[in-house]
Amino acid sequence: MSLGDQSTLIQIASESGLDITKFKSDLRDRTTLDEIKASHLEATGSLGVFGTPTFILDGGGSAFIKMIRPQSKADALSAFESLVSLLKNAPFLGEVKRPQPPWPKGVFD
Repeated sequence: MSLGDQSTLIQIASESGLDITKFKSDLRDRTTLDEIKASHLEATGSLGVFGTPTFILDGGGSAFIKMIRPQSKADALSAFESLVSLLKNAPFLGEVKRPQPPWPKGVFD
C-alpha cells in the first residue's frame, strides 16, 4: 500500500467515512496541497513535529506519542491524561522510550 497512490488514499478516506466526492475534489485542488505544505512546514519548523501523532501542548511544547495497544478506551484516555500532566509538570523530560522489541510485559498477552 503506497500513500503516494491516489487509489490508496481514496480507499483509506472511504474506510474512514469521509465524503469521497469532496475528498476527490480536494485531491485535484492545488490550494489543498498548498495548505498541507504550509501546515507541514509550520509543524516541522516551529513546533518540532516529526511523526504522528504529535500533541501540541497549551503553553508550548510538543510530544510524539506511540501507543502500542490500549486494553480499552478508558485505559487510553487515562494514559493520555497522565502523559499530558507529566509533560506539563516536567518540561525537563526530553525523551522517554521503551526498547522494542521486547514489547512491554503484558501488552500482547
